[in-house]
Amino acid sequence: MKAADPLFITEQSASSGSITLSKLFLFPNPVSNELRWNAPSGRSDLNYTIYRLDGTIIEVPLSSAANGSFDVSKFSPGYYILMAKTAHGETIAKNSFIKI
Repeated sequence: MKAADPLFITEQSASSGSITLSKLFLFPNPVSNELRWNAPSGRSDLNYTIYRLDGTIIEVPLSSAANGSFDVSKFSPGYYILMAKTAHGETIAKNSFIKI
């Protein structure tokens, strides 16, 4: 009897490795004074960052609560992006808003 060749099984993911981002619900949009948000799935463990289109980070103290608001009255009129990230820095949600 001939000995059988060893069998090796490797697992591979069929995923492309990309992450599907959720959208933050922002209102009112466009906004002039106070912008409110609702986090995806009501998560309260997120850090929020606001960016201009040129990538500049806007320093605004944002709560990590699932629902919140912040004052944009001193922002220059324009287009902004709000991103929600986990404590590990993974972006899980984003949306844009217009300051008028």
